[in-house]
Amino acid sequence: MADPVLSMPELGEGDPLGYVRQNNFNMVLARLGVDPRITNNTLTTPPSTPGSVGRSQAWILSGAGTGQWAGRAAGTIAIALATDPVSAAGWYFYVPWTGMEVYLLAGSPTGWVQWSGSAWVARP
Repeated sequence: MADPVLSMPELGEGDPLGYVRQNNFNMVLARLGVDPRITNNTLTTPPSTPGSVGRSQAWILSGAGTGQWAGRAAGTIAIALATDPVSAAGWYFYVPWTGMEVYLLAGSPTGWVQWSGSAWVARP
């Protein structure tokens, strides 16, 4: 069974790599729940040096994803799970729910934004 809000599955008994997934989910929770700052919303492909800004940074895809973000839709939140992800496995992709709010540091608009169901807009 998965968490209904962040879609994080429960840890299962006897799961030898459960701690790895839990560590990743802790980073996602910290980024979306505790500190919802998003780096920017102007990229469709991963930044060339995400390690320079640190682990668990987040971006909003401005269009259909390419490269390691291929197959991800505009508006999706991409969270780096490592200081320098080298494959799609180094990213956690989160599809926002209508009404979700984050703080956008750069891009347009900036400040508190809300997912309308089809776009990120300035919070009313």
